[in-house]
Amino acid sequence: MDKTNVLAYSFREIPSATVGVIKPLKTLMINKIINFRYANSLQVSKEDILWADVVICIRGTEAIELKIIEECRRIGKFTIYFLDDDLLSVPKTANSFDYFNMEAIQNNIKVILSNCALLWTTNSNIQDKYKRFTNDTIVIDAPALLIDTMPVFNGKDKPIRIGFAGGIDHNRFLNTLLEPVIRNIIEKYSDSVQIEFFGARPDFIKKNDNIHHIPFADDYSEYVNVIKSREWDIGLAPLEDSEFHKCKYFNKYLEYGAIGAAGIYSNHQPFTFIVKDGFNGVLVENTIHEWTIGIERLIENPKLRQSIREQSYIQLKDSFTVEKIAITLTKYIVELTTYRAPLILEKDIRYKKVSENTLLYKIKAIIKAHGTSSFGIIMKKIYLKIKNKIL
Repeated sequence: MDKTNVLAYSFREIPSATVGVIKPLKTLMINKIINFRYANSLQVSKEDILWADVVICIRGTEAIELKIIEECRRIGKFTIYFLDDDLLSVPKTANSFDYFNMEAIQNNIKVILSNCALLWTTNSNIQDKYKRFTNDTIVIDAPALLIDTMPVFNGKDKPIRIGFAGGIDHNRFLNTLLEPVIRNIIEKYSDSVQIEFFGARPDFIKKNDNIHHIPFADDYSEYVNVIKSREWDIGLAPLEDSEFHKCKYFNKYLEYGAIGAAGIYSNHQPFTFIVKDGFNGVLVENTIHEWTIGIERLIENPKLRQSIREQSYIQLKDSFTVEKIAITLTKYIVELTTYRAPLILEKDIRYKKVSENTLLYKIKAIIKAHGTSSFGIIMKKIYLKIKNKIL
């Protein structure tokens, strides 16, 4: 029996695309349940469209992504929009605000949604907010891809390693909330703790030699390798309490649980969807006092750290493996295995692959990801290119 052909595309293969969509669908392909292809938006061809029964637009915002989905809907493909962020309400404090706030980008998102038969999201708040733009919605968890074997518990003779993983958009909030917290912890515990920030680089890092910074890894494979190598005992997950942040996914819980870190989380959505205080994590209010007490609670109680590590890891193995999420997809999006698009000839497809300048495309990708920090990043990449050619 023929299997459903599923095509997914995105502007670039960012971590949320890899985790939420590509890995689960690749698993279904490996298990011979579907046929699957992934393509960069710029590389989607007539042949890809002709081949597909189901087409998934991952976080699409660009005109080219809109054109693809419009054509796929016109010729009878089952169209899905995957969204794991409130892209219509990116806050002014975010580096990418200027990009997502453009009228053209806002309109593209809404029209893409209107051309999709289904909105697939990871957060019920997004479902509630965006359901007016599309025909149907579904909420499905993303998997924890870092799961391997339970990491070995840190010995008593070693410093307790405390870490944060996240992008540069967190810098402002970290500066406001965590600077006095981290100062309190270092003053009290000195060399018995080690503190690392992976990605975000708050200003107070410069003021303290005891805090180590690890540059963010845009490539997901590199990101996985780095975070698995850190051997954190405690993972920090402060998050602002806003309508935008409530629409995020609790991916930090999945990452910290998978690497054996006992997590401390802000006591609001999305973390309250999954974390039970003292059981599989620690929940604290966003105050200096609460965060200080929360970290001290885990530093001074190794049994609690170990219990949280074990419970979160068990939950990930029971409910968040890529295999289990993949099967869940087939149960709740039945079109992934049952839908067959109408037969059509290639000559009848109106979509033409865009011959966009590759350099311009890369620059747009950087602007979309890094916003106001883009100029420095672009100049650094140009410098490295020139340097490599000279050497």
